[in-house]
Amino acid sequence: MSQAAQVKPISKTAYAPLTLWRRWLRRRQLSSCVQKAYTVFSDRYPVWADELFDEWFLSHHAASLLERYVTGPTPPTAMELAAAWNQQFGGPDKNRKRRIAEMTPVAAEFLHLVEEAFQPPPPT
Repeated sequence: MSQAAQVKPISKTAYAPLTLWRRWLRRRQLSSCVQKAYTVFSDRYPVWADELFDEWFLSHHAASLLERYVTGPTPPTAMELAAAWNQQFGGPDKNRKRRIAEMTPVAAEFLHLVEEAFQPPPPT
């Protein structure tokens, strides 16, 4: 039997630790990018930062949305982020649609800042 015939293919599960490591690294990178984006954002839009579009909101209410930059399948949309921002105020509200409409372009700007900082990894 030749040596080539004796070599067994590597199973997909053998790559699992490497995949987990890459995901952990991307999460760390995302966290840093969100912090940098928020620094720029809060300087440009201090009124919105005062309206609870702040670090607490980003690290709690928006965390699962922002995590989609790492886990996919798609990144968050500005409307989803605006809706999450509005949801932190709780309860039924007749001004909900208006607030989300006002926040959506602001959320889009924030996501743009995150995306500028958070580039996809080079292909492997």
